[in-house]
Amino acid sequence: MQLRLGQILDFYGPQRIKHILLLHSIRLAYVAIPKAACSSMKLYFEKVHQENPTLDMPKIHRDTTVPTLSDLTVKDIRTLEDEQPFFGFSIVRDPMRRVVSAYTDKMRDPHFRRQINAALGREDLDQKVGFGKFLAALERQTSRQMNPHWRPQTDLLMLDALEYDHLCRLENLKADMDYLCEATDLPRLSMPHQNRIKKSDDLVPTPAQKTRIYNIYQTDFEAFGY
Repeated sequence: MQLRLGQILDFYGPQRIKHILLLHSIRLAYVAIPKAACSSMKLYFEKVHQENPTLDMPKIHRDTTVPTLSDLTVKDIRTLEDEQPFFGFSIVRDPMRRVVSAYTDKMRDPHFRRQINAALGREDLDQKVGFGKFLAALERQTSRQMNPHWRPQTDLLMLDALEYDHLCRLENLKADMDYLCEATDLPRLSMPHQNRIKKSDDLVPTPAQKTRIYNIYQTDFEAFGY
């Protein structure tokens, strides 16, 4: 992974680089995309980092010890730029399935539901949000205004500042993980499944909603060939 520090900090800001996880010992960098095997990959990295294949961390987003780019000083990051590049990868997902997953998972949480109701201009921030209204809220927001759980993946990947060696697909993750283990020194471990598919993820958008989703995530559909 080629790091262009000035562009990362100036264009994306320090908050964004905390989503770049680093395994220094094997020169591997992972850019986390929420709702695209993010929790599972963070646990995988934690197992490698702690050298404990059986490790279980239910609160992986809170308790992770894997260093991120935001843990480094500007000097350290500049040193990384001059050293042997990290092998950089991320995992992308069908935008249609990802937005359904974000809705069914996060609209049960009052914190996220309030964000959507606020975007809709509702006075009652705690009222339920139907899928159509959820899409309406997304249509009112720019990519930068969206919560990362439903922000376009092309934005989260920070393509203006990062060059990737490989982009995995959630739908082909086993084969992609085999490739990563062959191309790098990543040990072969069983892939943990932190967030299993729920029945509510069976929600099927209507044809009209599919068109709206395509318009919201057009850059993702075009960039990743979904």
